[in-house]
Amino acid sequence: MTNPLKARRFTSALVPYVLTYVRMHGKDPAALQKKYLRGTAAPEVSLPELGAILADAAKLLGDELFGLHAAIGMSRGGYGLLEFGLRSAPTGRVAMEQLATFGALINPLVRWSLEVDGDEVALHHRAPRKGGVGRHGNYFTVARILQIAREMMGDDVKPLRAWFAHAERSCPAELQTFLGTSNVGFGRASNGIVFSAKTLERVPVGSDAALNRALELHGRAVLERCGAEIDDAWARARGAVLELLPRGDATLSKVARKLHVTPRTLQRRLEEHGASFADLLAEVRRTHAERLLTRSDEPIATVASKVGYADAATFVRAFRTWTGTTPGQFRTRALA
Repeated sequence: MTNPLKARRFTSALVPYVLTYVRMHGKDPAALQKKYLRGTAAPEVSLPELGAILADAAKLLGDELFGLHAAIGMSRGGYGLLEFGLRSAPTGRVAMEQLATFGALINPLVRWSLEVDGDEVALHHRAPRKGGVGRHGNYFTVARILQIAREMMGDDVKPLRAWFAHAERSCPAELQTFLGTSNVGFGRASNGIVFSAKTLERVPVGSDAALNRALELHGRAVLERCGAEIDDAWARARGAVLELLPRGDATLSKVARKLHVTPRTLQRRLEEHGASFADLLAEVRRTHAERLLTRSDEPIATVASKVGYADAATFVRAFRTWTGTTPGQFRTRALA
């Protein structure tokens, strides 16, 4: 199924920042603006174009870690009211929850989700294309989240793990130093970062309950005005699939029944988000399998069962299709 979200264009706050960043570092961004923005000031781009702009900016500056450096260099408030709202949250955990809810205000074509597993809280950023938003876009996304978290809760904030959607043989030393963890993965189903629940209990420096509430109401109003669904069909269906997977019941009909809609209605709502049920099922299986492989030493057959496969051989074939490697090789590389 062709994903319409890949071709859709959206207004990106990142594009004008990139053009300014390039100019501030001694290069003329006019060629970038002419190539991708049709010579206008309107920063409307598709996801592939956004990734390409960042890659071309990196090449122009000769900066292999452009996405990381751009994230560190962005001034506070670069993402406007949403960012100020996050910074005024009562706790780091609430700020992450609000980012997952209102992330469409930054980019309506990607999906954010917050997933809790025991004392760990993972923030996922999923673009509807292989490789995410490209190397520099992925670096920027994860690094900017961590940079803001440190500005809010202290320079000693360190993630437990981080990962990126693009493939890379090893983590650049400077990126690993910035992240503060050696547990960094590549070629994953999403970009993401994991914090301990205790870390996210911290009260941000700029916490302001009244301001946070006002900005949350504003965010909801903007999303509704733009026709975006806060109650995301993808997110609800994803939760149902996760619950049904271990029982081998994650079929379209059973997920639809759990959500109290018909299979046809569920499929239509997923298509509105640029996906099919098959896309959703594969994404959930892959993400869950990657988590199990990196967080446990369970046999491959057990992992296969937990992600809804009747036998290990079928799971191995599917995993190789998703990642280009076997579950065993993936685990070895991730835990090295």
